Amino acid sequence: MKISIIMATFNSDKTLRSAIKSIKNQTDVQLELVVIDGGSTDETLNILKEFNSTIDILISEADEGTYDALNKGLRHCTGDIVGILHSDDIFANKDSLSSVTKIFKESSCSVVYGNIEFFKGTTIKRRWNVGPFKLKNMKNGWHPAHPSFFVSRKLVVENNIYYDLSYKIGADLKWMISILQLTSNVIYLNRTLTYMRIGGASTTLKGIFISFKEIYEIYKDLGFSKFQIVLISVSYT
Repeated sequence: MKISIIMATFNSDKTLRSAIKSIKNQTDVQLELVVIDGGSTDETLNILKEFNSTIDILISEADEGTYDALNKGLRHCTGDIVGILHSDDIFANKDSLSSVTKIFKESSCSVVYGNIEFFKGTTIKRRWNVGPFKLKNMKNGWHPAHPSFFVSRKLVVENNIYYDLSYKIGADLKWMISILQLTSNVIYLNRTLTYMRIGGASTTLKGIFISFKEIYEIYKDLGFSKFQIVLISVSYT
């Protein structure tokens, strides 16, 4: 069973090596790495050349941002399982992906997700233990962590579930919830799979404002009631 990891890059030379090395170091797994670059002008493309033997698909061209790049990756990847690793994040352990693949093999599930830890420099700042999947919790604002979310590619393709480019920060949230609304065959792996670097767009003051606005629109688009949306919005404060 093959797992495809999609990575979007754009002027990512400061963090890219550690991200790819964490993929290269994965053990006991059939792996496909798909890198979609937005036309970087720093050293990103030179670094990608260093890892030519690790990268299976590389596309470098102008795009409409991270979510557009991830959509390209979804359309080009060939694995049975799909996961996302951003170019400034790293997998937590050498067996992160093999542990995910093992669950897919043994259970024939549609989704596996785990925990993440946020880091800055060499220090872990916060841990997010996501917890087991329950549909009622999702209606109250619960959702998995995007960097530790793995899904059957067949489910994505057959249901045409791609990132909605009308959202600048929250398209990953809508993508995951759209998937979870289609299947209850979901397994929680209670271990840290990914280290996520602090400092993304959603952590700035402007990003927080956009996030709240998009959260409201996302849950509205997905058919949640106004009462549910209010409860969810409160949970994000």
